[in-house]
This record gives sequence, structure tokens and C-alpha cells, in this order.
Amino acid sequence: MKRFLEEAGRHPWYATHRNSGDLTSWPVLKKSDLYEKMAQGIGATTSGVYYSRSGGTTGGRPFFFPVDCRENHRQRRILARELRRVGVLSPQTVAVNILPIVRMYRSMEIFNEYCERCGATVLPMAAQAEDREIADIALQLNANMLIGMPSRMVMFARFLEDSGIRLSLGSVLFGGEYLQPGKREVLGRVLGVTRFSGVYGSAELGVIAVARDLKERPTYLFPKSLVHAEILSPDSQGFGKLVVTNLIRRRFPLIRFETGDIARLASGEASSVSVELGGREGDSFLIGDNYHSLAEFKRVLQPFSEFQILLRYDGAAKRDVIRFTLVEAQPLDERKRSVVVSELHRLLDAHEGMFAVEVVFAKGHELKRVPTSLKVPTILDERGR
Repeated sequence: MKRFLEEAGRHPWYATHRNSGDLTSWPVLKKSDLYEKMAQGIGATTSGVYYSRSGGTTGGRPFFFPVDCRENHRQRRILARELRRVGVLSPQTVAVNILPIVRMYRSMEIFNEYCERCGATVLPMAAQAEDREIADIALQLNANMLIGMPSRMVMFARFLEDSGIRLSLGSVLFGGEYLQPGKREVLGRVLGVTRFSGVYGSAELGVIAVARDLKERPTYLFPKSLVHAEILSPDSQGFGKLVVTNLIRRRFPLIRFETGDIARLASGEASSVSVELGGREGDSFLIGDNYHSLAEFKRVLQPFSEFQILLRYDGAAKRDVIRFTLVEAQPLDERKRSVVVSELHRLLDAHEGMFAVEVVFAKGHELKRVPTSLKVPTILDERGR
């Protein structure tokens, strides 16, 4: 660890930090601070780089996080080894991959490689494929696993149900979104899924953890050879901010990166540490394979006296919806309202095939309130109901 930190301390991102071999003395790295440095061109390079697309930060435009190509493949090797070790992927797996690969989102490509490294058969269809074509391939080639984001997998399951097509898949492997109870029920009922495997990561950290079968409490295994996980300011139950150091990334080091998740250390074993996730911090949310913080929307939402962000699942349209309910401090004309709507779409980098965006200008009494306290939650996620 000491040598690793010495190397990281020479990187321009950490130029203001007094190098120390003690990890706990390093400052916590926030996503907004990291991308501010990148926007200024600090530590920029284009040689031998794999770019991982991330959602916009306070500047609003998408960012592309650089990863050294060789380090990227080394990380994938470690994760693939873990996926096979715990029994998620094996030579008996025949997986239909419907993760997105569009506009520099590379999820499908990453999981194709995981399957191949584990000796599994992968059928790369992508999220953009037609549901009927996905069903035909799955039936023709005897698929026994579906890989994708939960919202897209549910869309596929709804199609099968509506079309009267019977397809039994024993397991799913998901990432990019939470698996709410409602989505779990649909996948179990329609596709006969009994094992729900998942991975955990981000555009910056890469995929860093795996769960063989997620139950009521989402608990993931973090390989010790890949990452070091910390819990900051834990409460009486052990839950606190999850901060992660990627031990593979030396060219573009991530030391004590703040994930935005609340978690606690559950247990450990020789090769990995078990981490139970408790949800996102109160000022952030996840939609369309991207995490977003309220700070990203500060400039656009500043003119409003109150606002609320509601996330829900539209069963008819078969996709997630994010709804902004905005209460004007001073009345805005149609032109200014139109600018607000356009800015929100731009900040979300909205891809209408993955989720829908609604913007409503309303009165204060139209905001949803907590029945007991009558408080207005800024972010309300109803997708699990």
C-alpha cells in the first residue's frame, strides 16, 4: 500500500496533498472535485486510454473518465475470476446480454468479456435489440441467463407476457440500476428467475464487486486485490459513507473515492470483504445507468422556491420516469420555462429509450409530502413500490 500511495502522490490530481503512506490521512475524493480537475485539463492524456462515460457533474456535460488500457484489462481479469469463483458465470452459462452499448456506454462489451473469460457462452444482443429478436435467439440457443439493467429486463419480460411467449431463465446478472422488489417479482414470475446475481461499480472505479444471489439485503463481495473499502462516520448500526480506493489504477489513481452510497462492512474472507449497501446518500439518485447529485442541477433549479424529483416505473411504457415538479418563486414566461426543460434534459443526458423525463410547473400544495411530518422530500424514489 505504501508504494502504491507514493506513486499516486506524484499524479497531478493529488498535487496539493502532502504525500503520506497512511491511507486514512488522504482526503476523500469527491466526484465533483475530480471532474473539475479534469475539466481544467489537469492530468489529461490521450495515449493508450480507455474512456468510460460518466454523467455530467456541475458543468452539465458528459465526462469521459480515462483508464489505462492495460490496467483496465487487469481489473477485468480480477472481476471475471471472482464471478467464476462464486459461481455466477461458468462454462455451463448461456447468457443473453441486453446491456446498452451506445454513445460510448460500453456495458455490453464489458460483460461479453466477463463471459468469455469465465468460459461462458454469450449472446450479445444489446439493449437496443427488438424484444422479439431477443426472445428468438434465447429460445433457439437455449439461454439460461439474462444479463442487463433491471428496467430493460423488465421491459423484455413484459413483452413476453403480453405476447404469450414462454421462456424460462434460471438466473439474471444485473448492474447499472437497483433491483427493486417490484422488478424482482416480474422477473421471477415471467422468466422463472430464482437467482439474482449483481455487480457493483461506477464509471470512475469500474466494476469492483459481485454478488452471487442478492437477497433482501444487497451484499456484495469486494476483492481485496482490486479495492480497499472504508466506511466513514458509521452510525450505531455500522452504516456510513462508502469510500473506495482502486488498487489497480496507477496511471489515473482513485484514492478514497466517495461512491455516494451508504453501506456497512458485513463480514470478510481471505480474498474479499463483504459490504452491505444501505442506499444512496440523500442528495443523489440513480437513473439510466448514471448517478446524479443535486449539485448538478443547482444552477437550473435555483430560481424555484421549491422542487421535487420523483422517480417511478411506468408499467405501460415499460421504463423508468424521472419527474421534476417545480414551484416558481416568480412567474416564468414560456420561453424561460422552455429553457429550464431543455437544460434538465441536457443535464440528464436523457436517452428516451432508457427512461423518460417529465417537467411540471406546479403550486406548492401539489408536491408530495411525508404523511407523518408533512415534509417535502427533495428526492422520492417510488420504483420499488
